[in-house]
Amino acid sequence: MRLLFPLFAFLLSSLMAGSSFAANNNPLMRTCRLEQGLFWIVYSEGQELPLCFFGSAAIGAEALFGFKTGTGNYLSVRVYKENSGATCEQLGATTVSGQDSKKVSYEVCQFRDGSLIEKQTLLRGRGAAANSGLDQSLSSVY
Repeated sequence: MRLLFPLFAFLLSSLMAGSSFAANNNPLMRTCRLEQGLFWIVYSEGQELPLCFFGSAAIGAEALFGFKTGTGNYLSVRVYKENSGATCEQLGATTVSGQDSKKVSYEVCQFRDGSLIEKQTLLRGRGAAANSGLDQSLSSVY
């Protein structure tokens, strides 16, 4: 019995370390976390839509990474910063519906470059109280 508890503790800590190791090596997840966001996946018709949530506001994790590192000029970021209060379709995007692993439904705007932003985030626009975390994240690059 004395041997089982240390073995169990070691296995549990190894599993936990492994999952955080994977998150630390994923640049999308790491960038989202460093910006005080929550990395989340929405599933839609066979595709995974990686998002970074700041409260109820969400933007595509790849677009956030590209913005923060200066490695991409994604439409979802540009459109959000320049066109508050518009719909996906008004800005040339398509609305994609999906669910997360907890069966919560989301509507996401997907632009022709593949970048994403949650539909209500775009409709509320920059400067809305519910989007303040996203606004802060998009206020500067690294």
